[in-house]
Amino acid sequence: KLGCYTLGLICLTSDNWNSEHTNDEYIYITAHWVYKDWKLQNRIIRFRALFPSCDGLNIANELVLCLSQWGIDNKIFSITLDNASYNDVRVSCLKNCFLKAGLELADDVVGNIQNEIKYIKKPGIRRKIFYDVANKSFHLNVTKKFCQDVCVRRNSTYLMLESSLYYKDVLDYWGQWDKDYQIFALSN
Repeated sequence: KLGCYTLGLICLTSDNWNSEHTNDEYIYITAHWVYKDWKLQNRIIRFRALFPSCDGLNIANELVLCLSQWGIDNKIFSITLDNASYNDVRVSCLKNCFLKAGLELADDVVGNIQNEIKYIKKPGIRRKIFYDVANKSFHLNVTKKFCQDVCVRRNSTYLMLESSLYYKDVLDYWGQWDKDYQIFALSN
């Protein structure tokens, strides 16, 4: 495991090339980090032929597999690639993988916020009281409403998190006196 050699984050460089003699496509990935004595270190952590094809998706999968095998998938600071056209696809795939991994880590938090918003927005007097408290006690502009996360809208999770941050103090206050809400509160 490479992680035991470095205390901080790791930078990667990667390149591909064709062998003139065999016409095989090869990939190499080099890890770069600063060791605890402040000396720059680097190691080739992957060198192998790419089969069956060298499209961006296969290359991205090879990189993700390498990071997982070395146990450094959560220690990457940057990845430097050349300007080959397949790298556009590789970068897109990597961004998607990293985004999914990040959302999985935040899944509990996002789920709690979804539940909090559903609880506040349920039909009835609760929603009106919440916005009255936000307006009168916290002097917030209540024309900005909670956004709910819906799977058909690409940025709905972001909008939901943004609106819950806007009302964070009100949500904390609400959790102090509403016993039913407390089971959903993030701070408990």
